[in-house]
Amino acid sequence: MRSVAFSVVFLSLVICLQTPSAAPPPLPAVPSGPLVVSERWPECTDLQSWIRDVMRLEGVEKASETAQGKVFFRWLRRFSKMATGGMIQAHEGPYGAEKYVLDAHKNLFVYGWGYCDTHSRIAEAAWSEWKKDRTSAERVITQHSDGGYHTMFRLRLDGRYAAFDARYGYYLVEEDRPDARILDWAEVGIDENVLKNREYKHRSQPFFEYFGREWDRTLLLKPVYYATEEEWVKAGRPEESVFGNGQYRMGTRFHDMSFQLPKGSVIERHWDNSARKFYVPAGREHKGEEPFLPSGRFYRVTETMFDGNWVKHDPNYRFCSPYVTQVPENEGYNPQVRGGRTIGQAWGKWTYEAPLADSGLVRAAPVSTDLIHQEEAPYLRPAQSTGGGEAVFDFYCPYVLVDGLLNGRWEAAREDQPRVELRALQAKLKSETDPEIWSSWQEIASGPGVFNVELGRPRFNGRDVSIHGVYRFQIRLSVTPNQVRSRPAGLSSLRLDAWFENGLMSIPRLFAGDNTVHFKVKDSKALTAPVTVTYAYQTESGELQHRKILKPGDFRANTATYHIAAPGLKRCDWLKISY
Repeated sequence: MRSVAFSVVFLSLVICLQTPSAAPPPLPAVPSGPLVVSERWPECTDLQSWIRDVMRLEGVEKASETAQGKVFFRWLRRFSKMATGGMIQAHEGPYGAEKYVLDAHKNLFVYGWGYCDTHSRIAEAAWSEWKKDRTSAERVITQHSDGGYHTMFRLRLDGRYAAFDARYGYYLVEEDRPDARILDWAEVGIDENVLKNREYKHRSQPFFEYFGREWDRTLLLKPVYYATEEEWVKAGRPEESVFGNGQYRMGTRFHDMSFQLPKGSVIERHWDNSARKFYVPAGREHKGEEPFLPSGRFYRVTETMFDGNWVKHDPNYRFCSPYVTQVPENEGYNPQVRGGRTIGQAWGKWTYEAPLADSGLVRAAPVSTDLIHQEEAPYLRPAQSTGGGEAVFDFYCPYVLVDGLLNGRWEAAREDQPRVELRALQAKLKSETDPEIWSSWQEIASGPGVFNVELGRPRFNGRDVSIHGVYRFQIRLSVTPNQVRSRPAGLSSLRLDAWFENGLMSIPRLFAGDNTVHFKVKDSKALTAPVTVTYAYQTESGELQHRKILKPGDFRANTATYHIAAPGLKRCDWLKISY
Protein backbone atom coordinates (compact mmCIF):
# COMPACT_ATOMS: atom_id res chain seq x y z
CA MET A 1 0.00 0.00 0.00
CA ARG A 2 1.47 3.39 -1.01
CA SER A 3 1.23 6.40 1.33
CA VAL A 4 1.78 10.09 0.65
CA ALA A 5 2.96 12.39 3.46
CA PHE A 6 1.53 15.87 3.18
CA SER A 7 0.66 19.24 4.66
CA VAL A 8 -1.83 21.39 2.80
CA VAL A 9 -2.70 24.99 3.63
CA PHE A 10 -5.57 26.74 1.84
CA LEU A 11 -7.08 30.20 2.17
CA SER A 12 -10.43 28.71 3.05
CA LEU A 13 -9.35 25.18 3.92
CA VAL A 14 -6.29 24.75 6.08
CA ILE A 15 -5.12 21.29 7.08
CA CYS A 16 -2.73 22.18 9.89
CA LEU A 17 -0.44 19.28 10.61
CA GLN A 18 2.74 18.87 12.66
CA THR A 19 5.64 19.58 10.31
CA PRO A 20 9.38 19.00 10.61
CA SER A 21 11.65 21.92 11.47
CA ALA A 22 12.55 22.51 7.80
CA ALA A 23 10.25 25.10 6.20
CA PRO A 24 7.89 23.61 3.61
CA PRO A 25 7.90 24.93 0.04
CA PRO A 26 5.40 27.68 -0.91
CA LEU A 27 1.88 26.31 -1.06
CA PRO A 28 -0.67 27.04 -3.80
CA ALA A 29 -3.78 28.95 -2.75
CA VAL A 30 -7.24 27.49 -3.05
CA PRO A 31 -9.22 29.14 -5.88
CA SER A 32 -10.78 32.37 -4.61
CA GLY A 33 -12.29 35.56 -5.94
CA PRO A 34 -15.65 37.05 -6.85
CA LEU A 35 -16.28 33.90 -8.94
CA VAL A 36 -19.40 34.57 -11.04
CA VAL A 37 -19.79 38.14 -12.35
CA SER A 38 -22.51 39.27 -14.77
CA GLU A 39 -21.72 42.16 -17.11
CA ARG A 40 -25.32 43.33 -16.70
CA TRP A 41 -25.00 43.78 -12.94
CA PRO A 42 -22.38 45.44 -10.71
CA GLU A 43 -19.58 43.30 -9.35
CA CYS A 44 -20.01 43.11 -5.57
CA THR A 45 -16.39 42.59 -4.57
CA ASP A 46 -15.45 46.07 -3.35
CA LEU A 47 -16.76 49.62 -3.47
CA GLN A 48 -14.61 50.72 -6.41
CA SER A 49 -15.58 47.74 -8.60
CA TRP A 50 -19.22 48.29 -7.70
CA ILE A 51 -19.34 52.03 -8.49
CA ARG A 52 -17.25 51.53 -11.64
CA ASP A 53 -19.80 49.04 -12.93
CA VAL A 54 -22.71 51.26 -11.90
CA MET A 55 -21.34 54.07 -14.06
CA ARG A 56 -20.65 51.68 -16.95
CA LEU A 57 -24.13 50.19 -16.83
CA GLU A 58 -25.70 53.65 -16.88
CA GLY A 59 -23.37 54.91 -19.65
CA VAL A 60 -22.18 57.91 -17.61
CA GLU A 61 -18.46 57.16 -17.27
CA LYS A 62 -17.63 60.34 -19.20
CA ALA A 63 -20.72 62.35 -18.28
CA SER A 64 -20.86 65.29 -15.91
CA GLU A 65 -20.38 64.63 -12.22
CA THR A 66 -23.93 65.81 -11.67
CA ALA A 67 -25.21 63.02 -13.92
CA GLN A 68 -22.95 60.56 -12.14
CA GLY A 69 -24.15 61.71 -8.73
CA LYS A 70 -27.79 61.11 -9.68
CA VAL A 71 -26.94 57.60 -10.90
CA PHE A 72 -25.01 56.86 -7.72
CA PHE A 73 -27.98 57.98 -5.61
CA ARG A 74 -30.30 55.58 -7.45
CA TRP A 75 -28.04 52.56 -7.18
CA LEU A 76 -27.17 53.19 -3.54
CA ARG A 77 -30.91 53.14 -2.74
CA ARG A 78 -31.30 50.04 -4.92
CA PHE A 79 -28.77 48.06 -2.91
CA SER A 80 -29.43 49.42 0.58
CA LYS A 81 -32.96 49.77 1.95
CA MET A 82 -34.71 50.35 5.24
CA ALA A 83 -36.40 47.22 6.53
CA THR A 84 -39.25 46.14 8.72
CA GLY A 85 -39.63 42.80 10.47
CA GLY A 86 -36.16 42.54 11.93
CA MET A 87 -32.76 44.16 12.42
CA ILE A 88 -32.55 47.25 10.19
CA GLN A 89 -28.90 48.08 10.85
CA ALA A 90 -26.48 45.18 11.16
CA HIS A 91 -25.10 44.46 14.62
CA GLU A 92 -22.34 41.89 15.13
CA GLY A 93 -19.91 40.82 17.83
CA PRO A 94 -19.99 39.02 21.19
CA TYR A 95 -23.18 37.22 22.13
CA GLY A 96 -25.66 39.65 23.68
CA ALA A 97 -23.25 42.58 23.33
CA GLU A 98 -23.36 43.05 19.56
CA LYS A 99 -22.47 46.47 18.21
CA TYR A 100 -23.24 48.62 15.19
CA VAL A 101 -21.49 47.41 12.02
CA LEU A 102 -19.53 50.19 10.26
CA ASP A 103 -17.91 48.09 7.52
CA ALA A 104 -19.22 49.42 4.18
CA HIS A 105 -18.88 46.09 2.35
CA LYS A 106 -20.99 44.31 4.94
CA ASN A 107 -23.65 46.99 4.93
CA LEU A 108 -23.89 47.25 1.13
CA PHE A 109 -23.31 43.66 0.02
CA VAL A 110 -23.79 41.23 2.92
CA TYR A 111 -26.96 42.72 4.38
CA GLY A 112 -28.43 45.39 2.09
CA TRP A 113 -30.43 46.92 4.95
CA GLY A 114 -29.63 49.95 7.06
CA TYR A 115 -30.40 53.29 8.62
CA CYS A 116 -29.77 56.75 7.23
CA ASP A 117 -26.26 56.55 8.70
CA THR A 118 -25.63 53.34 6.76
CA HIS A 119 -26.27 55.14 3.47
CA SER A 120 -24.15 58.14 4.38
CA ARG A 121 -21.11 56.09 5.40
CA ILE A 122 -21.27 53.95 2.26
CA ALA A 123 -21.63 57.05 0.08
CA GLU A 124 -18.76 58.87 1.75
CA ALA A 125 -16.42 55.89 1.35
CA ALA A 126 -17.45 54.85 -2.18
CA TRP A 127 -17.42 58.31 -3.76
CA SER A 128 -14.16 59.35 -2.04
CA GLU A 129 -12.35 56.24 -3.25
CA TRP A 130 -13.78 56.46 -6.76
CA LYS A 131 -12.75 60.09 -7.11
CA LYS A 132 -9.51 59.41 -5.17
CA ASP A 133 -10.26 62.55 -3.19
CA ARG A 134 -11.36 62.54 0.45
CA THR A 135 -12.91 66.01 0.13
CA SER A 136 -15.26 64.91 -2.66
CA ALA A 137 -17.83 63.37 -0.27
CA GLU A 138 -19.00 64.08 3.24
CA ARG A 139 -21.31 62.55 5.81
CA VAL A 140 -23.59 65.20 7.36
CA ILE A 141 -25.98 65.25 10.33
CA THR A 142 -28.91 67.20 11.68
CA GLN A 143 -30.51 67.00 15.13
CA HIS A 144 -34.28 67.01 15.61
CA SER A 145 -36.23 68.68 18.39
CA ASP A 146 -36.78 65.30 20.06
CA GLY A 147 -33.02 64.84 20.40
CA GLY A 148 -32.73 62.26 17.63
CA TYR A 149 -30.34 62.61 14.71
CA HIS A 150 -30.69 62.13 10.98
CA THR A 151 -27.68 61.47 8.74
CA MET A 152 -27.34 62.38 5.06
CA PHE A 153 -24.42 63.12 2.72
CA ARG A 154 -23.12 65.60 0.19
CA LEU A 155 -21.00 65.07 -2.92
CA ARG A 156 -18.85 67.56 -4.78
CA LEU A 157 -20.22 67.62 -8.34
CA ASP A 158 -18.74 69.76 -11.08
CA GLY A 159 -17.05 72.01 -8.55
CA ARG A 160 -20.00 72.54 -6.16
CA TYR A 161 -21.44 70.47 -3.35
CA ALA A 162 -24.79 68.75 -3.71
CA ALA A 163 -27.07 67.42 -0.95
CA PHE A 164 -28.51 63.89 -0.94
CA ASP A 165 -30.83 62.09 1.42
CA ALA A 166 -30.86 58.51 0.18
CA ARG A 167 -32.84 57.23 3.15
CA TYR A 168 -35.75 59.62 2.67
CA GLY A 169 -35.33 59.29 -1.10
CA TYR A 170 -34.72 62.82 -2.40
CA TYR A 171 -32.38 65.52 -3.59
CA LEU A 172 -33.43 68.97 -4.85
CA VAL A 173 -32.58 70.45 -8.24
CA GLU A 174 -32.15 74.14 -9.04
CA GLU A 175 -34.35 74.06 -12.15
CA ASP A 176 -36.77 71.69 -13.84
CA ARG A 177 -34.20 70.35 -16.32
CA PRO A 178 -32.62 66.88 -16.69
CA ASP A 179 -29.13 68.36 -16.25
CA ALA A 180 -29.99 70.80 -13.48
CA ARG A 181 -27.59 71.42 -10.62
CA ILE A 182 -28.35 69.68 -7.34
CA LEU A 183 -28.76 72.05 -4.41
CA ASP A 184 -26.59 71.98 -1.28
CA TRP A 185 -27.89 71.68 2.28
CA ALA A 186 -28.28 75.38 3.04
CA GLU A 187 -30.48 75.62 -0.07
CA VAL A 188 -32.49 72.54 0.94
CA GLY A 189 -33.36 74.46 4.10
CA ILE A 190 -35.37 76.96 2.02
CA ASP A 191 -38.91 75.56 2.00
CA GLU A 192 -39.68 77.16 -1.36
CA ASN A 193 -37.06 74.90 -2.99
CA VAL A 194 -38.63 71.78 -1.49
CA LEU A 195 -42.14 72.77 -2.57
CA LYS A 196 -41.08 73.73 -6.09
CA ASN A 197 -39.30 70.42 -6.58
CA ARG A 198 -42.46 68.55 -5.73
CA GLU A 199 -43.99 69.91 -8.95
CA TYR A 200 -40.94 69.42 -11.16
CA LYS A 201 -41.01 66.83 -13.93
CA HIS A 202 -37.24 66.28 -13.59
CA ARG A 203 -37.16 66.07 -9.82
CA SER A 204 -35.39 63.30 -7.94
CA GLN A 205 -37.14 59.96 -7.85
CA PRO A 206 -39.04 58.71 -5.93
CA PHE A 207 -38.97 62.12 -4.19
CA PHE A 208 -39.59 60.68 -0.72
CA GLU A 209 -40.20 56.95 -0.44
CA TYR A 210 -42.16 57.29 2.81
CA PHE A 211 -44.30 60.41 2.99
CA GLY A 212 -45.44 61.79 6.31
CA ARG A 213 -42.96 62.50 9.08
CA GLU A 214 -39.98 62.40 6.69
CA TRP A 215 -41.54 65.06 4.47
CA ASP A 216 -42.39 67.17 7.51
CA ARG A 217 -38.88 66.89 8.90
CA THR A 218 -37.35 68.02 5.62
CA LEU A 219 -39.47 71.17 5.74
CA LEU A 220 -38.08 71.84 9.24
CA LEU A 221 -34.49 72.10 7.97
CA LYS A 222 -32.99 75.56 8.35
CA PRO A 223 -31.19 77.41 5.53
CA VAL A 224 -27.75 77.05 7.08
CA TYR A 225 -24.78 74.70 6.87
CA TYR A 226 -22.00 74.26 9.43
CA ALA A 227 -18.77 72.85 8.06
CA THR A 228 -17.98 70.89 11.23
CA GLU A 229 -19.63 69.65 14.39
CA GLU A 230 -17.46 72.07 16.33
CA GLU A 231 -18.91 75.02 14.43
CA TRP A 232 -22.40 73.71 15.08
CA VAL A 233 -21.69 73.37 18.81
CA LYS A 234 -20.27 76.90 18.97
CA ALA A 235 -23.44 78.18 17.32
CA GLY A 236 -25.45 76.72 20.21
CA ARG A 237 -26.41 73.33 18.71
CA PRO A 238 -29.33 74.71 16.68
CA GLU A 239 -31.96 72.11 15.87
CA GLU A 240 -32.69 71.11 12.27
CA SER A 241 -29.38 72.59 11.11
CA VAL A 242 -27.08 70.44 9.00
CA PHE A 243 -23.39 70.11 9.91
CA GLY A 244 -20.49 68.19 8.41
CA ASN A 245 -19.32 65.08 10.23
CA GLY A 246 -17.08 63.13 7.86
CA GLN A 247 -15.83 59.79 9.18
CA TYR A 248 -14.16 57.91 6.34
CA ARG A 249 -10.42 57.28 6.18
CA MET A 250 -8.98 56.77 2.70
CA GLY A 251 -7.65 53.31 1.96
CA THR A 252 -9.75 51.53 4.59
CA ARG A 253 -9.58 47.80 3.89
CA PHE A 254 -13.14 46.61 4.27
CA HIS A 255 -14.47 43.07 4.65
CA ASP A 256 -13.10 40.55 2.12
CA MET A 257 -15.93 39.69 -0.29
CA SER A 258 -14.04 36.92 -2.11
CA PHE A 259 -15.49 33.43 -2.03
CA GLN A 260 -13.12 30.57 -1.29
CA LEU A 261 -13.63 27.47 -3.45
CA PRO A 262 -11.77 24.40 -2.15
CA LYS A 263 -12.19 21.31 -4.29
CA GLY A 264 -15.34 19.46 -3.27
CA SER A 265 -17.41 22.64 -2.89
CA VAL A 266 -20.89 23.58 -4.08
CA ILE A 267 -21.99 27.19 -3.53
CA GLU A 268 -25.67 28.03 -4.00
CA ARG A 269 -27.25 31.51 -3.95
CA HIS A 270 -31.02 31.97 -4.06
CA TRP A 271 -33.09 35.02 -5.00
CA ASP A 272 -35.67 34.31 -2.28
CA ASN A 273 -36.00 33.66 1.44
CA SER A 274 -37.54 30.19 1.22
CA ALA A 275 -34.94 28.66 3.57
CA ARG A 276 -35.60 31.28 6.28
CA LYS A 277 -31.87 31.45 6.94
CA PHE A 278 -30.92 34.82 8.38
CA TYR A 279 -28.68 36.01 11.20
CA VAL A 280 -30.41 37.09 14.43
CA PRO A 281 -28.09 38.72 17.01
CA ALA A 282 -28.82 37.95 20.64
CA GLY A 283 -28.93 41.58 21.81
CA ARG A 284 -30.97 42.95 18.91
CA GLU A 285 -33.95 44.19 20.93
CA HIS A 286 -31.73 46.24 23.22
CA LYS A 287 -30.50 48.30 20.27
CA GLY A 288 -33.82 49.94 19.41
CA GLU A 289 -34.40 47.39 16.66
CA GLU A 290 -37.63 45.68 15.72
CA PRO A 291 -37.96 42.07 16.88
CA PHE A 292 -37.27 39.50 14.17
CA LEU A 293 -40.35 37.90 12.72
CA PRO A 294 -40.47 34.37 11.22
CA SER A 295 -40.20 35.45 7.58
CA GLY A 296 -37.42 37.93 8.25
CA ARG A 297 -37.00 41.43 6.88
CA PHE A 298 -38.91 43.16 4.12
CA TYR A 299 -38.50 46.55 2.48
CA ARG A 300 -40.61 49.02 4.44
CA VAL A 301 -42.64 50.10 1.37
CA THR A 302 -45.07 47.89 -0.56
CA GLU A 303 -46.50 48.25 -4.06
CA THR A 304 -49.72 49.84 -2.82
CA MET A 305 -48.53 52.14 -0.03
CA PHE A 306 -48.71 55.91 -0.57
CA ASP A 307 -50.97 55.48 -3.59
CA GLY A 308 -48.43 53.21 -5.29
CA ASN A 309 -45.59 55.74 -5.09
CA TRP A 310 -42.90 53.04 -5.25
CA VAL A 311 -44.37 51.58 -8.44
CA LYS A 312 -45.18 54.91 -10.09
CA HIS A 313 -42.20 57.08 -9.25
CA ASP A 314 -39.21 55.02 -8.10
CA PRO A 315 -36.92 53.92 -10.97
CA ASN A 316 -35.66 51.14 -8.72
CA TYR A 317 -39.03 49.40 -8.73
CA ARG A 318 -38.50 47.78 -12.13
CA PHE A 319 -35.37 46.09 -10.78
CA CYS A 320 -37.27 44.89 -7.73
CA SER A 321 -40.59 43.91 -9.28
CA PRO A 322 -39.55 40.42 -10.52
CA TYR A 323 -38.53 39.53 -6.97
CA VAL A 324 -41.40 40.92 -4.89
CA THR A 325 -43.19 38.57 -2.55
CA GLN A 326 -46.12 38.86 -0.18
CA VAL A 327 -45.58 39.89 3.42
CA PRO A 328 -47.34 37.34 5.66
CA GLU A 329 -50.57 38.55 7.23
CA ASN A 330 -50.38 36.48 10.40
CA GLU A 331 -46.80 36.88 11.64
CA GLY A 332 -47.02 40.26 13.35
CA TYR A 333 -45.73 42.59 10.61
CA ASN A 334 -46.87 46.19 10.90
CA PRO A 335 -50.30 46.96 9.39
CA GLN A 336 -48.85 49.16 6.61
CA VAL A 337 -46.95 46.26 5.00
CA ARG A 338 -48.98 43.27 6.18
CA GLY A 339 -50.35 41.36 3.18
CA GLY A 340 -48.62 43.70 0.73
CA ARG A 341 -46.02 42.85 -1.89
CA THR A 342 -42.42 43.97 -1.59
CA ILE A 343 -38.91 42.50 -1.59
CA GLY A 344 -37.46 40.42 1.22
CA GLN A 345 -34.25 38.61 2.04
CA ALA A 346 -32.05 36.11 0.21
CA TRP A 347 -29.99 33.12 1.28
CA GLY A 348 -27.22 30.81 0.22
CA LYS A 349 -25.57 27.51 1.07
CA TRP A 350 -22.03 26.21 0.91
CA THR A 351 -21.59 22.43 0.83
CA TYR A 352 -18.06 21.09 1.20
CA GLU A 353 -17.36 17.38 0.85
CA ALA A 354 -13.68 16.92 1.66
CA PRO A 355 -12.12 14.80 -1.13
CA LEU A 356 -10.13 12.76 1.35
CA ALA A 357 -9.70 9.86 -1.07
CA ASP A 358 -8.10 12.11 -3.71
CA SER A 359 -4.32 11.75 -3.46
CA GLY A 360 -3.97 14.37 -6.19
CA LEU A 361 -5.14 17.03 -3.77
CA VAL A 362 -2.46 16.34 -1.20
CA ARG A 363 0.39 16.16 -3.68
CA ALA A 364 0.33 19.97 -3.76
CA ALA A 365 2.48 20.01 -0.63
CA PRO A 366 4.52 16.81 -0.27
CA VAL A 367 6.21 17.31 3.11
CA SER A 368 6.79 14.91 5.97
CA THR A 369 4.25 14.98 8.74
CA ASP A 370 2.74 12.78 11.36
CA LEU A 371 -0.45 12.44 9.31
CA ILE A 372 -0.34 10.65 6.00
CA HIS A 373 -2.69 10.00 3.12
CA GLN A 374 -3.65 6.46 2.26
CA GLU A 375 -5.49 5.17 -0.77
CA GLU A 376 -8.05 3.39 1.38
CA ALA A 377 -9.99 4.43 4.46
CA PRO A 378 -9.11 5.87 6.84
CA TYR A 379 -7.59 8.28 4.34
CA LEU A 380 -6.00 10.57 6.93
CA ARG A 381 -4.11 8.69 9.63
CA PRO A 382 -0.99 8.97 11.80
CA ALA A 383 2.29 8.13 10.11
CA GLN A 384 3.18 5.68 12.86
CA SER A 385 0.84 2.79 13.51
CA THR A 386 0.50 3.77 17.17
CA GLY A 387 0.93 7.54 16.75
CA GLY A 388 -1.42 10.49 16.91
CA GLY A 389 -2.06 13.68 14.96
CA GLU A 390 -4.54 16.38 14.06
CA ALA A 391 -6.05 18.27 11.16
CA VAL A 392 -7.55 21.75 11.31
CA PHE A 393 -10.03 22.86 8.62
CA ASP A 394 -10.33 26.63 8.30
CA PHE A 395 -13.52 27.84 6.60
CA TYR A 396 -14.27 31.36 5.39
CA CYS A 397 -17.47 32.71 3.82
CA PRO A 398 -17.83 36.35 2.67
CA TYR A 399 -21.50 36.36 3.72
CA VAL A 400 -22.66 36.05 7.31
CA LEU A 401 -23.09 32.46 8.41
CA VAL A 402 -26.37 31.36 9.96
CA ASP A 403 -26.39 27.58 10.39
CA GLY A 404 -24.17 24.62 9.80
CA LEU A 405 -24.02 20.82 9.94
CA LEU A 406 -20.76 18.91 10.19
CA ASN A 407 -20.67 15.18 9.71
CA GLY A 408 -17.98 12.63 9.14
CA ARG A 409 -16.63 9.29 10.23
CA TRP A 410 -13.72 8.15 12.33
CA GLU A 411 -12.25 4.72 11.77
CA ALA A 412 -10.91 4.27 15.27
CA ALA A 413 -11.19 2.54 18.62
CA ARG A 414 -12.35 4.31 21.76
CA GLU A 415 -8.77 4.18 23.06
CA ASP A 416 -7.65 6.37 20.12
CA GLN A 417 -9.76 9.16 21.64
CA PRO A 418 -10.87 10.69 18.32
CA ARG A 419 -12.50 14.07 18.82
CA VAL A 420 -13.80 17.10 16.95
CA GLU A 421 -13.38 20.68 18.19
CA LEU A 422 -14.71 24.05 17.01
CA ARG A 423 -13.58 27.64 17.36
CA ALA A 424 -14.85 30.79 15.63
CA LEU A 425 -13.44 34.20 14.76
CA GLN A 426 -15.50 37.06 16.16
CA ALA A 427 -17.02 39.19 13.38
CA LYS A 428 -15.21 42.48 12.78
CA LEU A 429 -17.24 45.68 12.96
CA LYS A 430 -15.16 48.30 11.13
CA SER A 431 -12.70 46.75 8.70
CA GLU A 432 -10.37 43.87 7.98
CA THR A 433 -7.73 45.49 10.18
CA ASP A 434 -9.79 45.09 13.36
CA PRO A 435 -8.15 42.76 15.90
CA GLU A 436 -8.69 39.05 15.41
CA ILE A 437 -10.51 37.63 18.41
CA TRP A 438 -10.90 33.87 18.42
CA SER A 439 -13.08 31.86 20.76
CA SER A 440 -11.54 29.05 22.76
CA TRP A 441 -11.60 25.58 21.29
CA GLN A 442 -14.67 23.61 22.32
CA GLU A 443 -15.12 19.88 21.91
CA ILE A 444 -18.26 19.17 19.88
CA ALA A 445 -17.94 15.43 19.27
CA SER A 446 -15.85 12.52 20.52
CA GLY A 447 -15.59 8.81 20.07
CA PRO A 448 -15.24 6.48 17.07
CA GLY A 449 -17.69 6.09 14.22
CA VAL A 450 -20.04 8.65 12.73
CA PHE A 451 -20.33 12.20 14.09
CA ASN A 452 -23.08 14.63 13.12
CA VAL A 453 -22.96 18.04 14.78
CA GLU A 454 -25.02 21.25 14.61
CA LEU A 455 -22.78 24.32 14.31
CA GLY A 456 -25.18 27.27 14.09
CA ARG A 457 -28.37 28.47 15.77
CA PRO A 458 -28.83 25.53 18.19
CA ARG A 459 -25.42 26.39 19.70
CA PHE A 460 -25.98 30.16 19.75
CA ASN A 461 -26.54 30.60 23.48
CA GLY A 462 -23.62 32.53 24.96
CA ARG A 463 -22.04 29.37 26.39
CA ASP A 464 -21.19 27.26 23.37
CA VAL A 465 -19.09 28.15 20.34
CA SER A 466 -21.35 28.75 17.33
CA ILE A 467 -20.88 29.82 13.71
CA HIS A 468 -24.12 31.87 13.83
CA GLY A 469 -23.17 35.46 13.01
CA VAL A 470 -19.53 34.86 12.02
CA TYR A 471 -17.63 34.56 8.75
CA ARG A 472 -14.72 32.29 9.67
CA PHE A 473 -14.40 29.21 11.84
CA GLN A 474 -12.09 26.25 12.30
CA ILE A 475 -12.66 22.55 12.87
CA ARG A 476 -9.93 20.55 14.59
CA LEU A 477 -9.96 16.76 14.30
CA SER A 478 -7.47 14.71 16.28
CA VAL A 479 -6.52 11.24 17.49
CA THR A 480 -4.11 10.51 20.33
CA PRO A 481 -1.24 7.99 20.37
CA ASN A 482 -2.38 4.49 21.28
CA GLN A 483 0.32 1.92 22.03
CA VAL A 484 -2.12 -0.98 21.82
CA ARG A 485 -3.73 0.05 18.52
CA SER A 486 -4.55 -3.03 16.48
CA ARG A 487 -5.94 -1.42 13.32
CA PRO A 488 -5.41 1.92 11.54
CA ALA A 489 -7.10 4.94 13.08
CA GLY A 490 -8.06 8.08 11.20
CA LEU A 491 -10.64 10.08 9.26
CA SER A 492 -12.55 8.47 6.41
CA SER A 493 -15.10 11.20 5.57
CA LEU A 494 -15.95 14.83 6.30
CA ARG A 495 -18.78 17.03 5.05
CA LEU A 496 -19.87 20.57 5.89
CA ASP A 497 -23.25 22.13 5.04
CA ALA A 498 -23.22 25.85 5.89
CA TRP A 499 -26.08 28.29 5.30
CA PHE A 500 -25.55 32.03 4.95
CA GLU A 501 -27.51 35.23 4.52
CA ASN A 502 -26.71 37.48 1.56
CA GLY A 503 -28.13 40.69 0.13
CA LEU A 504 -30.75 40.11 -2.56
CA MET A 505 -29.05 42.69 -4.80
CA SER A 506 -25.58 41.18 -4.36
CA ILE A 507 -26.24 38.07 -6.44
CA PRO A 508 -25.05 38.47 -10.09
CA ARG A 509 -28.21 38.80 -12.16
CA LEU A 510 -29.12 37.79 -15.66
CA PHE A 511 -31.67 39.61 -17.81
CA ALA A 512 -33.71 38.72 -20.87
CA GLY A 513 -31.53 38.50 -23.97
CA ASP A 514 -27.78 37.99 -24.19
CA ASN A 515 -25.73 37.95 -21.00
CA THR A 516 -21.95 37.99 -20.77
CA VAL A 517 -20.74 36.11 -17.71
CA HIS A 518 -17.23 36.12 -16.27
CA PHE A 519 -15.84 33.59 -13.82
CA LYS A 520 -13.08 35.47 -11.98
CA VAL A 521 -10.48 34.05 -9.63
CA LYS A 522 -7.32 35.58 -8.18
CA ASP A 523 -5.11 32.83 -9.60
CA SER A 524 -6.51 30.42 -12.17
CA LYS A 525 -3.46 28.17 -11.75
CA ALA A 526 -5.04 27.06 -8.47
CA LEU A 527 -7.84 25.36 -10.46
CA THR A 528 -7.05 21.69 -11.02
CA ALA A 529 -10.47 20.50 -12.24
CA PRO A 530 -13.49 21.84 -14.13
CA VAL A 531 -15.92 24.27 -12.51
CA THR A 532 -19.63 24.01 -13.32
CA VAL A 533 -21.82 27.12 -13.19
CA THR A 534 -25.60 26.67 -13.32
CA TYR A 535 -28.22 29.42 -13.52
CA ALA A 536 -31.91 28.69 -13.02
CA TYR A 537 -34.41 31.30 -14.15
CA GLN A 538 -38.11 31.74 -14.86
CA THR A 539 -39.75 32.27 -18.25
CA GLU A 540 -43.38 32.20 -19.38
CA SER A 541 -43.03 28.46 -19.90
CA GLY A 542 -41.54 27.79 -16.45
CA GLU A 543 -38.05 27.33 -15.04
CA LEU A 544 -35.11 26.89 -17.39
CA GLN A 545 -31.50 26.15 -16.52
CA HIS A 546 -28.21 27.04 -18.17
CA ARG A 547 -25.21 24.89 -17.30
CA LYS A 548 -21.63 25.76 -18.24
CA ILE A 549 -18.53 23.66 -17.58
CA LEU A 550 -15.34 25.71 -17.37
CA LYS A 551 -12.02 23.91 -17.67
CA PRO A 552 -8.73 25.30 -16.31
CA GLY A 553 -7.60 25.90 -19.90
CA ASP A 554 -10.57 28.23 -20.51
CA PHE A 555 -9.10 30.95 -18.30
CA ARG A 556 -7.23 33.96 -19.64
CA ALA A 557 -5.76 36.46 -17.17
CA ASN A 558 -7.57 34.57 -14.37
CA THR A 559 -10.97 34.98 -16.04
CA ALA A 560 -13.14 32.67 -18.11
CA THR A 561 -15.84 34.39 -20.19
CA TYR A 562 -18.93 32.95 -21.80
CA HIS A 563 -22.43 33.97 -22.92
CA ILE A 564 -25.91 32.96 -21.80
CA ALA A 565 -28.80 33.57 -24.18
CA ALA A 566 -31.92 33.92 -22.05
CA PRO A 567 -34.84 35.04 -24.21
CA GLY A 568 -37.96 35.63 -22.18
CA LEU A 569 -36.20 35.61 -18.80
CA LYS A 570 -38.54 37.02 -16.14
CA ARG A 571 -36.45 36.54 -13.00
CA CYS A 572 -33.50 34.54 -11.71
CA ASP A 573 -34.19 31.71 -9.25
CA TRP A 574 -30.79 30.45 -8.16
CA LEU A 575 -27.11 30.23 -9.06
CA LYS A 576 -24.92 27.22 -8.30
CA ILE A 577 -21.13 26.82 -8.55
CA SER A 578 -19.67 23.31 -8.30
CA TYR A 579 -15.98 22.42 -8.12
